[in-house]
Amino acid sequence: MLKIDPNVFTDDAISEETRRFNAELSEKLAAGADPWSMDVKEVRTARKAGKGAFPLESLLEDTETFEIEGSHGPIGMRVISPDSGNENARGVFFHIHGGGWRLGGADMQDQRLKRLANVCNLTCISVEYGLSPENPYPCGPDDCETAALWLVNKGPSILTPRGCQLAAKAPARIFLL
Repeated sequence: MLKIDPNVFTDDAISEETRRFNAELSEKLAAGADPWSMDVKEVRTARKAGKGAFPLESLLEDTETFEIEGSHGPIGMRVISPDSGNENARGVFFHIHGGGWRLGGADMQDQRLKRLANVCNLTCISVEYGLSPENPYPCGPDDCETAALWLVNKGPSILTPRGCQLAAKAPARIFLL
């Protein structure tokens, strides 16, 4: 039986580094405009300009993009390869960006995905799903499901000879919807 030590959740268990990070993040969030009071397009524009709560990551030039057909229209796919090349990759990491189905984009995590690709020797695929409100529910989850199924069925033969491994923030949720 799994036992969870409640002491790891006390204030004393929080490291000084985590306290500083949380304080800095809270200060930055409090100083900025409330994203819930802004039009979603304004929030997206601000984030793309690096004016959100987190710093803007620079785009990589050595990415590939392509589209697959989805039931709501074309779905963008962004490929970030390990420096060793896709032909030597151990598998594929399927990335579904965060943002509550209304914010973010497949190109906003290039640096983190490149590090993951190199450290784990995986080809990273980030899906550009349809954001709401322009693409109402269930467009975003449908696009992610379509992209994941494309990746399982066609991706390994195209992207890497060693097969496909799915991992994302919400893969189980996609298939349960």
